[in-house]
Amino acid sequence: MRIFKYLLTLSIVLFCLKGNSQHVASTYAIYGIGELNNNGLAHNQAMGGLGTGMPHRFNINLQNPAWLTYNKLSSFNVGLQGEARTYKSELENGSKKTGSIKHMVFFTPLLNGKWGSAFSLLPFSTADYEFGGSSEVTDATPTESTDNIFIGSGGLSQFAWSNGFRIFNSTNIGFNLMYVFGAIDKQNQSSLASDSSSMGYYTQLSSNETYKSFLFSVALAHKMKINETHEMNFGITYQHSGQLKGLKNVFLSRYI
Repeated sequence: MRIFKYLLTLSIVLFCLKGNSQHVASTYAIYGIGELNNNGLAHNQAMGGLGTGMPHRFNINLQNPAWLTYNKLSSFNVGLQGEARTYKSELENGSKKTGSIKHMVFFTPLLNGKWGSAFSLLPFSTADYEFGGSSEVTDATPTESTDNIFIGSGGLSQFAWSNGFRIFNSTNIGFNLMYVFGAIDKQNQSSLASDSSSMGYYTQLSSNETYKSFLFSVALAHKMKINETHEMNFGITYQHSGQLKGLKNVFLSRYI
C-alpha cells in the first residue's frame, strides 16, 4: 500500500510540474529540438557525468539501470538545478540566470534484491532562447537592412521506467523504456526598412512543434572481485536510435 501511495504522489507532482522541467538557456538551443540534457542525477553530475560503471546502495543509477539491483531501500529523489551563463560576441554581450527542477525519481527494490525498478521524469531537451542581430540585404537597391529577433520556448521531457535484474551473482542486465513528449514554440521576427523611405515592413515566422515518441535502451553490468579490498566494475549501455515523431505547424505573417 505504501508503494501505491508513493506512486500516486509522484504522479500528481509530475502532472503539476512537468511543464517546469526545462532549465537551460543557450544560443545553441535554436537548432533542432533544442539543447540536449544529460540524464545523470546529482551524484553523477558531481563526478563529471560518470555513472555507467558505478553501483551504489543509496544512489539511484539511471545511466546504467542494470545497477539498480544494488539499491536496497525505496527512495524518492528530487533534484534542483541553477545556471548562470554569459554570452559574448564582437558586437554585444549578455547573460541569463535560470533555475528549475532537474529531475524527480521514485525507486523501489523488488524480489529481494534481484529486481530494482524506478520511475523518473527528466528534461530531454530545452529550447529557451532570445537573441537578435542586424544584417544588410544583398543586391538590394536602394540599400536595405533587416533587424532580426529569434525567440524560442519550451522543450521536451522524458518519463522513464527503468529496471535492473540480477541474472548471475555478479552480472546484471537492465533496460530503460522512455516516453518523450513536449512542445516547442519558435518565432523569427524580421523588420525591413528602406534608406529612402519611412515605410517599414515587419514579418514573423512562427512555428509550434509537438512531439510524442517511445525510446528504449538496454544495459549490462558486471562486478569482478580482484581481492578482499579491491574490485572492478564494467558497464555498457546501448540506446536504440529511434526517431522522434512530431507535428509542426508554421504560420507566416507580414505587416506594413
